[in-house]
Amino acid sequence: MNFDTAKEKFASISQNISGALDVKSGESDNQEIFVSEIGRTCPWDSEYESYYDKTTDCYFWQNDTINPPEWQYWYEGISSDFGDYGWMEYDYDENIWYIEVSDGEWNPLPEKYDTTKLWHFSTSR
Repeated sequence: MNFDTAKEKFASISQNISGALDVKSGESDNQEIFVSEIGRTCPWDSEYESYYDKTTDCYFWQNDTINPPEWQYWYEGISSDFGDYGWMEYDYDENIWYIEVSDGEWNPLPEKYDTTKLWHFSTSR
């Protein structure tokens, strides 16, 4: 699974994840966030330094090293097809998903992927 490699790449960045939304702060492994878009609470996964939604097999975190901060998503079965990359962002203006295909290069998600079961926050917050 290339998720491990991708997370290592972002390890230093992800330490800067902001305490946005309904995040319970602290250094414990019990951080969680309520995601109203899917109607459930998602726990923090300290191994991957991301929140995790088991139902959709999606890891997500807020990249606050860019302005404005963006939520990035890793959907197993899609993201893992892109090797060491594969993080996804939703473009609210274009209403489409983008995926990182190489270092800093983001392309629209190819149409061969079914996006009907993918969720994203309603706004970039």
